[in-house]
Amino acid sequence: MVDSTMPGPGDAHDTAWYAHALDEAADTDSRYAMSTSLREKFGYHVFQNVPDDAPRLVAAVCWVVDYATEISDRNAKLVPRHLFGDRTEPPHVRNVDESIKGAWRDLFALAKSPAARSRLAHLLFQLGGAGGREMAAVAVDTYVQSAAIWQRRTDAIEDLKVASRVARAVNDDEGATAAVDLLLDNVGMLLEADNPNLTGGVVIHALRHATAEAEPSTRLGAVLEQAAEALTFPDERDEVLQLILSRCVDDAGRQQLWRRRVDAYLTSADDAESEIMRILLREKAVQIADKSGIKEVRERAASVLQTARDRDLEVIRVESSSNLYDELFEEMRDRFIAGDTWERALMSFAACGPLNGNTARNRDIVHEHHNLAPLTALFPAIVFGPGNLPYFRATTPDEKFEYDLTKLEAQIIAGMLGPLIAALHEIPRRFGLPTTQQMAEFLATWPGIHRSALPSVVLALQRFWVGDTPGAIHTLVPKIETLIRELLLRIDYGMYALEQSHRPGQYPALGFLIDALAGRFNISESGVRFLKVVLNEPPGLNIRNQFAHGIVEYGDAGTAALIIHTALFVGILSPVEPAAAEDDTAQTPDPLNPS
Repeated sequence: MVDSTMPGPGDAHDTAWYAHALDEAADTDSRYAMSTSLREKFGYHVFQNVPDDAPRLVAAVCWVVDYATEISDRNAKLVPRHLFGDRTEPPHVRNVDESIKGAWRDLFALAKSPAARSRLAHLLFQLGGAGGREMAAVAVDTYVQSAAIWQRRTDAIEDLKVASRVARAVNDDEGATAAVDLLLDNVGMLLEADNPNLTGGVVIHALRHATAEAEPSTRLGAVLEQAAEALTFPDERDEVLQLILSRCVDDAGRQQLWRRRVDAYLTSADDAESEIMRILLREKAVQIADKSGIKEVRERAASVLQTARDRDLEVIRVESSSNLYDELFEEMRDRFIAGDTWERALMSFAACGPLNGNTARNRDIVHEHHNLAPLTALFPAIVFGPGNLPYFRATTPDEKFEYDLTKLEAQIIAGMLGPLIAALHEIPRRFGLPTTQQMAEFLATWPGIHRSALPSVVLALQRFWVGDTPGAIHTLVPKIETLIRELLLRIDYGMYALEQSHRPGQYPALGFLIDALAGRFNISESGVRFLKVVLNEPPGLNIRNQFAHGIVEYGDAGTAALIIHTALFVGILSPVEPAAAEDDTAQTPDPLNPS
């Protein structure tokens, strides 16, 4: 509900009050904090739609900060942050009604803070009409001013990127150049030695933006070289070297950059702790050398790779739309790896689920959807497999409900993959890369990590951290069933032995094994459903079955991070006492509702 102390829409002071609220919210340290502050003032959550019956000024003010930015080579537009089918939140700028457009004009006349005025001027410029060029000039100036105020470099860089492109849109080359120069200043501050706020992705996106300028700044070359030295992760350094390569104008310079790219990976390989990590980095060097077309570089990279032929690698060789605020994304990422050591962070990563959320709440959502659209709830659902042949049907009301519940859980899990990937990458970035022995010794103490699967878990983590996501998936997917089976063998599960006696030489189905965990280990109903949705439910992600039958060739970072989390999630399971099993107090945490 809207705060009852707010003026009504008919009050003569309404607009002034809302403009003041906007300025007050702008006195925070980031765009996300600004949006959250406004929403809390009006009684809404940051992800809650503005109700249709809310005062128009409430919608106008919330939407000022809700729009995401879409930046092209010659313009920057404010676009809806969320897409729900054919509906967006907020509406497309040109689709808002006249009352909202009028409110934005009135708010612009009264607002004082650069963060508020930059967005309002940008909206009015995007609406078009008389005075558009003037609004663009104001937007450029106030975006630059707000960038100087934000404590988060990410927001400062984003505002400067927008300022430069809005300036380009109205042929204000001087304004665009000034904004890009300030952008490079911010990048330089991030690249300073031992800067705790250094984030490779933010730096690279900013440098891509500056490189895409029609006439790049004369300072860009020096900043790119600074970034190539400061960014220590091989893939990030290579992205910077690619930007430098794109600026080369002669063959000699290009050949030198190709050599630098190859040498960077070879140097990182020499510094790597394990042989598997060295060979993976050297493989990347060979791939780059192939693309270079330089025979000498290709032969050198290949010869270095071949030195591993006679070494024992102890592995099987495997070849291979919501827009979140950055700050919220980072909060989720950090919650997934809470802890002051890599061991605590990895344990937090294992326990950060179930990623499908709370089952009771999910059932309520499906019930609500079925009540709102009872006819569609009756339509049968069919899942098609290879050759477009159906291999799963949901026809009865109960089957259809379970199908829709599983699809919802799969969507929730998919929405968590971005922070999950970032969290797993952040562990070595934050704490350094643990050695193979350190990881093996630590994971061996986990109750659910059996010694037969321990090498695969360690190897999958190493493969992920050096960028070999297909290898991580191929290494670990078969071993998750091993982990679950060994848990049940550990407690002498009678039904498992019975199944073996009735069907000698065959293993019980994975779904049977997962169901058997309930009540016997410290896993909630939501946790059991998480395992089934990820591994073996046809309407879900069904990764284990699709992988085992060659239906999908997995290789993406999201699947790799999810499979590693799933294995580690099983690894923290331990048997429960009979009393605990009866009252179901052994619950796994819910990341969507930490309380």
